[in-house]
Amino acid sequence: MQTKYLAYNHPDVVQTYKQLGSIYRQFNQYDSALNIFTKLLEIQTKILPINDIECTRTLNNIGFIFCQQGQLQTALNNYEKALEIQLSCSCLPPIELATTYNNIAGVYLRQNSYELAFENANKVLKHCPEVHQLLAATYDIFAELYSAQNKYDEVIDAYSKKIEIMKKSESKNNQELSKTYNNLGMIYIKLGNGDMAFAYFQKTLNIEQQFLPSNHASFAITYNNIACAYSMKEDFCEAVKYYNKELEIRLLSFESNYLDVIMTYQNLTIMYCRAGKNTDAFKMNEIARKLTLEYVSPNDIQLVSLYNDLGELYFVNHDYDNALNSFEKALEIGLKTLPIDDNELTPIYENLDQLYSNDQSQISTAHLSEKKSYTSLTYNTIGTAFNKMNNYEQALLNYDNAYHTELKMSSPNLEYIEMYKTNISRTKNKLSYFTKEKFMQTISTIYEYLFNQG
Repeated sequence: MQTKYLAYNHPDVVQTYKQLGSIYRQFNQYDSALNIFTKLLEIQTKILPINDIECTRTLNNIGFIFCQQGQLQTALNNYEKALEIQLSCSCLPPIELATTYNNIAGVYLRQNSYELAFENANKVLKHCPEVHQLLAATYDIFAELYSAQNKYDEVIDAYSKKIEIMKKSESKNNQELSKTYNNLGMIYIKLGNGDMAFAYFQKTLNIEQQFLPSNHASFAITYNNIACAYSMKEDFCEAVKYYNKELEIRLLSFESNYLDVIMTYQNLTIMYCRAGKNTDAFKMNEIARKLTLEYVSPNDIQLVSLYNDLGELYFVNHDYDNALNSFEKALEIGLKTLPIDDNELTPIYENLDQLYSNDQSQISTAHLSEKKSYTSLTYNTIGTAFNKMNNYEQALLNYDNAYHTELKMSSPNLEYIEMYKTNISRTKNKLSYFTKEKFMQTISTIYEYLFNQG
């Protein structure tokens, strides 16, 4: 309406563009916001001096929108234009310069250009007042930069400074404060400090309970994190309690987050097992497997760990036959989609080795080195899994490993050696037949092609 009766460069028109662009930005309508801010910049460049502060603010807004849309280089170009103008101003408020440096640092962070991100974030500290809400965003950048370098003490320090700034600044953002407490909790999880992790997750929960409905999806994440902290503290009953709280919320929107539901059932399987409630553990594992088969795929990687978990449950209950069947099932599914040396398969090899070694101590799920040797029976099981997949080359390789591993034993099992020799012989025959069959199929295909061409 204003553009019909007022000149395009009228102050009221300019002000309306500013307000409208800000509203679109606030409600994440970035295409509309970009359109408005672009028009605003066109007007400003015509009616304002080339180094006017208003142009730099608009350029920063445009840069922000491109950043949100993932167009990082375009965002950076706009921020750098703003910076170039600001550096030519003689009486620029320091906070304006600090804002642009912060924006540039954020882009470099997302581009993994850590040195440039550090450089610009430090310039924010130089130009920004000691207590200003912008510093909270800058310390967030520092925290992410240090986290990428695994410098966790520095991460904790950065988040702590961010929290201090947020508490002192006038505009307190509960949601951002809650997120920061959660991030600190996750750092302490990485450091293996369950007590400190729990303390920060509890602070997150306390804030969320003040402004979120009780069934909000954010609670599921927080309950999951609290359960992890309890697990780290070996308080498995409390971990079960919070995983069940998480499950209750996730089930409210099952169709949109069934993968998270499956993962929660898997976590409950492990916690019930550690709490000595094996019946409940078996039940949780069964539900997780059924959901995976129904909603994901019968060959999904998730089933590999679920069947491995099932095998461990049987193992600790001294049901070694069912443990073996479960480990073999996990291995068969895993080898269909994963390379033989994939870390996802390592726990299965460990468990098979544990089973065949008849060591009834707690199963180790530690990753193995590349030079780890297994029992002959473990190699034999891997070979059999490949045999069922008609991958005779890999089957033969593992049967051969089984044979030579047993031969190196101080007291070789002659029955095993004969079994491995038989497997090697049969697999060689299958491989020979399979190779000939493939050759004949190739010849037939070529002949058919030539016949059709003639």
